[in-house]
Amino acid sequence: MYHNTLIQKNHPEQESLEKVIELVLGFVEADSIYFSSQVEDGLNDGILIVIIGENSPHYWDDVYEYSWKIFHNYPQFSFRIFDSSWVKEEIENGNLFYVMHCNSDTLVYSSTESCDTLYPESIKLKRFLKNARSRYRIEDECAFTISLNVKYYKKGKNYLQAAYTLHQSIRCLFISASWFLTGEWLVLKSLAKQQEHISKFSQTLGRLFNMEDEKECLLMEQLDNACAAVQGNQRIPEIDLAIIEAVEAKLDPMRKEVLRLFEICISRCENVFFQKSPAVIELEDSNPQQLLAKIITGFIETRAIYCFGQRTSSYVQNSVVVQKDNSPIENTHFYLLVFVEKYLDNATADIIDIVKTKTNGRYTATILMHSKKSLQAKSGDQQYFFFQIMQQGQLIFKNVAKPAILHCDKIPSRNIKSTTNYLQQRNLIVNTLMEHENFENKGATKVNTVFKHLIVEQISLGLIRLFLGYTPQHYSLGFLFDLCEHFTFLTAEIFPRKTEKDKALFRTLANGTSFLRYGAADTIDFSNYEILRNRCDEFAQRASELTKNELERIQNKNNTLNN
Repeated sequence: MYHNTLIQKNHPEQESLEKVIELVLGFVEADSIYFSSQVEDGLNDGILIVIIGENSPHYWDDVYEYSWKIFHNYPQFSFRIFDSSWVKEEIENGNLFYVMHCNSDTLVYSSTESCDTLYPESIKLKRFLKNARSRYRIEDECAFTISLNVKYYKKGKNYLQAAYTLHQSIRCLFISASWFLTGEWLVLKSLAKQQEHISKFSQTLGRLFNMEDEKECLLMEQLDNACAAVQGNQRIPEIDLAIIEAVEAKLDPMRKEVLRLFEICISRCENVFFQKSPAVIELEDSNPQQLLAKIITGFIETRAIYCFGQRTSSYVQNSVVVQKDNSPIENTHFYLLVFVEKYLDNATADIIDIVKTKTNGRYTATILMHSKKSLQAKSGDQQYFFFQIMQQGQLIFKNVAKPAILHCDKIPSRNIKSTTNYLQQRNLIVNTLMEHENFENKGATKVNTVFKHLIVEQISLGLIRLFLGYTPQHYSLGFLFDLCEHFTFLTAEIFPRKTEKDKALFRTLANGTSFLRYGAADTIDFSNYEILRNRCDEFAQRASELTKNELERIQNKNNTLNN
């Protein structure tokens, strides 16, 4: 049967996963299949792990050999095939790989004969982590102890033995990392094969020797030749002090990188044990921010959530027909910046609706949702906006295994020139729309209202970029107005949404160009259109004044800083 834990209709790899699982099952009598994310970002879309049952007629090494064609056609995945008895034995020995990647949350296929003995519920945490740390410590100390002899061989100018010792130390570290990153280790003596094996699971270790650099390739080849000369009595390669020092420079960073990856894997395993993936920062049950975090993380795979503002309002609901408590009803509106693994269309609007519905309107939110790719964009206004919130906003959720990290060489700053150009383009569009708007034609009220919608949208985008340095990815008027209310009451004052009449007028204005596809061109009452026209004209005039004042303020501030 298929487990829809990951293969959902909105899962970004749904189609590819279903195809590759179907192919694997055509070749292999799989007991279970797991799909899990890599320890490091940027390698590929994830790891597909196939577990073969004890009753399989084929050994898992043989299956791996004849399944290479499947793997070759799906480079976006890393593949692992293991025998179930091997997995159980490795878990007993503290292998982190199987707890990280083979659990109930990552299961995408299981046969009717499969069992749940791989799940962390059947493992004793303290003993497991103790075994894992003990195994890592032994291999790390082994690599370190071996490398201590290099300095003596250098003093005696015995560069062959120095190269051989470095080879053995690096090979030991490759084996140590392969154990918890790939689920197995290779006994091969070739460092080239060891690096190729681990390159699908670690970018840094996979580029320890740059295979595109001829000098680096020669360096690795000399180490392998030194090993062959010492162990196999083969031809002694030409090795000098420069080669030894070049390899030595790689050893300590490699050891530190293996330790870093091991600690990440330990943390990720602890998250699995304690069901902290994703992990919400502990808050009281009554805290609304915890509720918002649960709603968002339950809807989409999330890296981090920051709250950068909130506003509270209250109203009294009176009725002469229905007897109700006339005490004020309070609403708290939150402004949230959400970083997700992969951006999904309409996810922002869906989550906003869910928050409002589940809290019965008590809590609402403006959600700025961005994928991890947004964190890697070039420096500019958007990066400045992210930096300000990540530095000063309240972190209400953090995915420990996949944190949101802003990639920037220096502290981002406002790009006034870019902002000014953006405002000029918005003004150009607004002026063009105003020129084509037919104010006198009462038979085209629907068309003119759509013009007003576009004008107000462009003005709002300009204000948001100017005041926040932010460019939205969601464009409904309600969303834009809520975001504008974070820095000005202009939208709330000119376009109120309190009474039923105001709400009806706003819904009319909020209709986009699709509004023109149905019905006649004069379906909007002219008196209602006049109200909207006056409000939009006032908004355009006052927003222009607001923009001018804010631009002057920013430019004066920059001039002061530069002087």
